[in-house]
Amino acid sequence: MENWYSQYNETWPEHSLMLKYVDNFINNGELHFSPLGYFIDLENEYGDDVIGDKSEGARIINFDPKQSKTTMIIDDKEYILDPNDVNSINVEFTYDTVREWGVLSLCNLNAREDLEIEEYDKKTEKAVLKIKDNVIDDLIRLSDDNKRIPVVINASGLLSVMDSKFTQKGRNIRLQNVEYYPESIQQNITVDEFKADPGKIIFLKREKYNYQRESRIALFEDIGKNGENISIGSLKNCAFKLDPVTGLNNFRLNAIVKF
Repeated sequence: MENWYSQYNETWPEHSLMLKYVDNFINNGELHFSPLGYFIDLENEYGDDVIGDKSEGARIINFDPKQSKTTMIIDDKEYILDPNDVNSINVEFTYDTVREWGVLSLCNLNAREDLEIEEYDKKTEKAVLKIKDNVIDDLIRLSDDNKRIPVVINASGLLSVMDSKFTQKGRNIRLQNVEYYPESIQQNITVDEFKADPGKIIFLKREKYNYQRESRIALFEDIGKNGENISIGSLKNCAFKLDPVTGLNNFRLNAIVKF
């Protein structure tokens, strides 16, 4: 069982202005896609490593110099590196095409891991669930201290609308959970994996970001530096906005829980 907390990528100074964007999302299904390169530049140029991530869409390769011969070319001259002089070699690069793809980020809350039972009736097996305090802290960090308005989205409802609308439009799009990898990993994606599914690379992030519990919608097209808005129709039946200050603490979910 999954619930969604949507997280827009922009920061608006006033809640009244934010409501305009949130209402457009709920009433019209307006999805804002930002180019992946925007988030790369946020960390590289401004040091933002909450929303920004310099390693977005990057192939990460960590070489062990003691396990293989390593050479370096300077001014067309090749030098062999002594493995005793080098502890590690790290290579990171992002394809220009990947930088141009569009992304929209969501936070995926798992009921078993991120919610806890507040009330429980043994006879009926009915439970009232609330979001764990530590999860709320993570969401507040993502929202820039409650400057964004949380929206709870039913995943199946969103997927149903997306499936029908994007199929009609013929757009190359995918919704998928992000996989988090340790920065010490030998490589986050192999050449063969990338060739078989280039889109996979957009769903890989460093382990330091796993508190975000991110799912994302990726649009595998060049959407331009200003991004693109796509309306998929009303989401009133599956999306509900919460109070930006108290909404996460007051959110409750009724469920049948069997022990």
